[in-house]
Amino acid sequence: MKPRAIIILTALLACGLYGCTRQTLQKNAGLARLTPEEFPILPWSEPWRTWGPEDSVQTFDEIYECGFNLADFVTPEGLDAAKAAGLKAVVFDENTHILDGMETLTTAEVQQRAAAAVNSYGSHPALYAYYLRDEPGADLYPVVGRFVRAFREADPKHLSYINLFPNYADAEQMDRPTYQQYVDSFVSEVRPSYISYDHYAINPDNTVADRYWDNLEAIRTAAQKNNIPFWNIVSAVQRPDWATPNLATLRFQLYSSLAYGARGIGWYQYFNWPEGLGVDFSLAPVDVDGNRTQTWYHVRDVNMEMHRIGPVYVTLKNINVFHLNPPKWCSGIETSRFVQSLGGGDFLVGEFEDAKGRPFIILVNKDLTQPARFELTLKKTGKVKFVDAQTGKLRPLKPGQTELSPGQG
Repeated sequence: MKPRAIIILTALLACGLYGCTRQTLQKNAGLARLTPEEFPILPWSEPWRTWGPEDSVQTFDEIYECGFNLADFVTPEGLDAAKAAGLKAVVFDENTHILDGMETLTTAEVQQRAAAAVNSYGSHPALYAYYLRDEPGADLYPVVGRFVRAFREADPKHLSYINLFPNYADAEQMDRPTYQQYVDSFVSEVRPSYISYDHYAINPDNTVADRYWDNLEAIRTAAQKNNIPFWNIVSAVQRPDWATPNLATLRFQLYSSLAYGARGIGWYQYFNWPEGLGVDFSLAPVDVDGNRTQTWYHVRDVNMEMHRIGPVYVTLKNINVFHLNPPKWCSGIETSRFVQSLGGGDFLVGEFEDAKGRPFIILVNKDLTQPARFELTLKKTGKVKFVDAQTGKLRPLKPGQTELSPGQG
């Protein structure tokens, strides 16, 4: 029977509502983590990045310590080091990396390449997925689809990794007139197991670009229509047109993705690029000399919160999302299943149900500079609990526990 008097608010209000300290996270280090099969947490880095045998183990140990459950893209030779660190990995193999100009590969040629990869390292315990392509234009979809089908037939236990453009790509990049056509044709032609895309939307003044919401809406709609999950790849670095990464911007990107029902997150760019390549990803978690920056600790804190609330989150089905002050492409509170009224700030709300039909909501403070104290009235009265991001356990929500720090869920 569906309970009628309990709304469980998956509001991540732990640690005094202002975030977990390093000491707290160290104390909780022994708690269970999400597996990448439950919810992938990926340190997105350029796939051409490689290490020697000596420093790869240390590199992966630090990635694990930062709260990731996947290594960044590794060569087949890096799988042993990933396993030693407690990670799985997306393997970048030059023979199965889809380059422009490979559209003419036949089904037989694709099957041969996929079979060679599976025979070589497909049984490795650290393998999570086979890297195929980042941001393909739609003209590559036929050959991408051939690779996906070939790997699915040769190794149905592992995924193929493809990541799509954001909606600010132009028609020439996408090979389609509109973003909707770009996404829809990806699903229809490639038949992926999930949708991954990237979007970097935090402006230098700590405002959020409107197209961020349009992109989430489009990907969520496509994912739900086709009954597949989606992942969001978001920013953990600074550039002239991107905000300085901090706890507020990182939390916001995670929790806004969760409110829309995301089932994976990636942080771009974990490593600053080596000098001489013409791009400086300032304040990347790891700098050009291999040292941790302040961003590394912020990313770790946010990743560890995901591990705490994840065991509840991954059991939920996203059924609605709305904004208190809806952007152009989004719905307002009139669509809510559970919320009668909401005030006290600029909020995003994701609505969910678990397998028993119990209602959950994720409430996100969209302000990246100011805390907000929410005033919430539910359509059904009763007990309200929240998921504690320190312990992952349900706790009663008390009247004084209604303030969300900037960007917090």
